[in-house]
Amino acid sequence: MKQPTMFIPDWLARLRFAFSRKCDGQMSFKRSEVSVVRRNRERFFARNELDLEQAIGGELAHGAKVADVGSPQAGQGGVRPDWLKGVDALVTSDPDVILLTTHADCAPLVVYDHRNQVLGQAHAGWRSLAAGIVENLVDAVQAKNRGFHSELQAWIGPTIRSCCYPVSLDVAERFPVECRFLVGESIRLDLVRFIRMELERLNFKPKNVSDAGICTSCAQEFSSFRRDGFHAEAMVCATGLRKRDTAD
Repeated sequence: MKQPTMFIPDWLARLRFAFSRKCDGQMSFKRSEVSVVRRNRERFFARNELDLEQAIGGELAHGAKVADVGSPQAGQGGVRPDWLKGVDALVTSDPDVILLTTHADCAPLVVYDHRNQVLGQAHAGWRSLAAGIVENLVDAVQAKNRGFHSELQAWIGPTIRSCCYPVSLDVAERFPVECRFLVGESIRLDLVRFIRMELERLNFKPKNVSDAGICTSCAQEFSSFRRDGFHAEAMVCATGLRKRDTAD
């Protein structure tokens, strides 16, 4: 069966960007030996011409905390599990760091301000989304733009889709009715629709919101906790700014 192609918008392709697959191995320090994860990360980063020593990662505590990071934190949470505690989203204007999050169903969300060269990235599962991580990330990006307005771009990466995401009534009721529906007696949750609704509420233009178009549970080359359980090999999303391009 042919695997779906992950959509990557032009603006994201122009950044330093890479997203791993299941075959790249375990990328989460929480799920394997530090030496194994570091070796997998080093191999993946080198293949994509990225420097793991520049990577910064949060704890991914399923909350809504955002950390403003730069070169002083380079390597923290990237080369070893000394991650930024309680942090699920990162924002930077420093081209010498790489934002790193890991995923095995939770959505990667990348927000980019081209004019002001500010980049944000979140690990957005249902708990983080219910806690307001989309708004917190957008606010953090805008807080760094020195008062210069810019149209922001957003990308929703591979995540579990409503086709494969049954949830309890308690979880479903934390989200708008437009994001939940019944399939037989099963309640399904649409995280992508919720993220889009949040971005629209925060004044994103629809044309500026892109979707990878990948269900991690359906697409076998991607990892899914719902599908694979604790055997799921978390994937890494890595993004970084390039040196300032003065061309608009």
